Amino acid sequence: MSALQTIHGRLSHAVVNGASVVQIKSDKPAFLRLSRRVGPVELDPITPDAVRGFIEQSVPAGFHDIWVKNRQVDYSYNAPDISHFSVNGFFQPGSASMVMRHMSDHPATFSDMNIDRGTLH
Repeated sequence: MSALQTIHGRLSHAVVNGASVVQIKSDKPAFLRLSRRVGPVELDPITPDAVRGFIEQSVPAGFHDIWVKNRQVDYSYNAPDISHFSVNGFFQPGSASMVMRHMSDHPATFSDMNIDRGTLH
């Protein structure tokens, strides 16, 4: 399975389950944030090559040099047929990791919130 397929599987699982954040560390299972709680996904750990490969395949060309130079990069990623994500890819001692935040296709607006006298509730 390719790095993209592996990560897309985790992202699809996250979106279906309503997760707001996916945390991926090399050689660990993915972790999802659901309702303010973080817990592991009961799937196989993701290899260091898959994490690094995903970042290198998905980072926009204009950000590749930042990734190489700083060993850290922030960018937006559209997973086809899944959703949009904000990605922070970084190296921890010895291996790559990522935090991916799900970007809703229908973000809340001020009209969706209970606004009283200029104060958000």
